Amino acid sequence: MATSPCVICQEELRSWEGRHWSCCKLKVCEGPCFEKLMQAPVPGGSGRRLGDTCPGCRTPLPRTDEEAFSMVKTRAERGSGDAGAQCSLARMYRDGKGVRQDMA
Repeated sequence: MATSPCVICQEELRSWEGRHWSCCKLKVCEGPCFEKLMQAPVPGGSGRRLGDTCPGCRTPLPRTDEEAFSMVKTRAERGSGDAGAQCSLARMYRDGKGVRQDMA
């Protein structure tokens, strides 16, 4: 079974646990770690929060379902064998999130 560590507490998360970002494979625990990340201010007093960008690659987070779909599709089609992105892309098509629903 595939696992990856939470980027904050380093606890091992199984493939279906935690939250992940559209831009990369990094995951964070649900609950306190995720809330801590989303609310922490960016150092320097800019008024931004750490949760405005991915904690791993610092890509700005998507603001719409369409942007999230585009990021996941790019990851899934890179040819790197990113099974998590391929699965997320399938769910987005199935649910019609950011794209017209397509059960095929």
